[in-house]
Amino acid sequence: MGENVKLTARDGHEFDAYRAAPARTPKGGIVVIQEIFGVNAHIREVADSFAADGYLAIAPVEAASRTLARERADAFHAKNLA
Repeated sequence: MGENVKLTARDGHEFDAYRAAPARTPKGGIVVIQEIFGVNAHIREVADSFAADGYLAIAPVEAASRTLARERADAFHAKNLA
């Protein structure tokens, strides 16, 4: 039911996501947050289930944002705790 898409943030950062759309006009939108295992079959099934119930569901892949956050945290600690 869903599809893999690429999203672009305002700052130009691109990341992958799984998007599941309902057959008709959406009742609303839902962001499905991945578990520790990422956007796997289970998370795609959850998003598809919401879409079957009439909602537009998106499950962003968070690995890239975690990497960026870790890099920024490391840079902060290196600068301020050295």
